[in-house]
Amino acid sequence: MVASVKPVTHSASCILGSVPADSTDRRDAILGSALQLILEQGMGSVSARDVARRAGVSPALVHHHFGTMEDMLAAAFSRFTIDVLAQMEAAVNPRHDPLVQLDCYLAFCSPDPDDPDVLVWLEGELQARRSEAFSVAAADLCRRWRSFLADILEQGVRLGSWHCPDPGSSARLLMAIMDGLALQTAADGDFGQTDVLELGRRAAELELGLPVGSLAALGGTGDNRLRLPEWAAAVS
Repeated sequence: MVASVKPVTHSASCILGSVPADSTDRRDAILGSALQLILEQGMGSVSARDVARRAGVSPALVHHHFGTMEDMLAAAFSRFTIDVLAQMEAAVNPRHDPLVQLDCYLAFCSPDPDDPDVLVWLEGELQARRSEAFSVAAADLCRRWRSFLADILEQGVRLGSWHCPDPGSSARLLMAIMDGLALQTAADGDFGQTDVLELGRRAAELELGLPVGSLAALGGTGDNRLRLPEWAAAVS
């Protein structure tokens, strides 16, 4: 559950002139602190006062940058997922064969259930059903990831790697499957990262008309881990 939404309130001491010149750095510190607390406590337990204390700023400054807790948590989620997307883009080499690119994409989308960063992802997507701010962030995230995967599928069609009459729809289907499998890792202690990758590969092979086992034969291990972005990890 997202922390209760509170309207912007400013005390007499909180005036625009008190905002530091390095407001971008302060905003990053606030987002980084919020993300750390989400990882430690879950979204529903994060308060503006806790974020301010972690970031070393006043609660008034937190409210200056973010009107509500919902806005702040959604901004932290959005910033985090954009950085994760950049990690994935760096991991998938566009010069590689489309089969290798696809398997790397699936491996990156196969979460380690012991990695707390995955909880940020899952909580944010679930909040999208209840929160407009999260809905906007999640919709943008899905468009970016779907477009990236669709580009891989289109490249594979051009090079004759597989049959895929509608790469956009296939990308949506495979993304939905991977999201569902990722959720299973949080709900089922006996279902882990290798299981997600195995079933994700099987789904992709069926969707693209590939021989069973052709992706696993590439030798990928699916040991990719999400990394806490520098802007968040740097917060003391």
